[in-house]
Amino acid sequence: MTQSRWSAVRDNQVSDDVDRLLLSVPEWFGRPESNAEYVDDARTMETWTVRSDVGEVVGVGTAMMRAVAADVRARGAQLLQVKTLGASSPDPNYDLTRHFYEKMGFLPLEETDL
Repeated sequence: MTQSRWSAVRDNQVSDDVDRLLLSVPEWFGRPESNAEYVDDARTMETWTVRSDVGEVVGVGTAMMRAVAADVRARGAQLLQVKTLGASSPDPNYDLTRHFYEKMGFLPLEETDL
């Protein structure tokens, strides 16, 4: 078995890939109205993706975070920030999200009332 090479790249216009990946993990992204916003944003906003050695957009989770972190470190970044709902949110899915980011080495910094 051969192992795929992963590369983090800045992409534009990846809405179809975003839609496909969101649909592959409904337990995390099960809100159609939110997913529609993510897909719409991917049509216009700069987006980081992880691509396989054949150019397919892949990766939600650990592999993607590792690839992006390595890429931005190589470009001289010393800090990487993610934003999600804070601990005051009663949504148990965000507990899982925060746990994932903590597992990746992120620390809680601030919680705003947006």
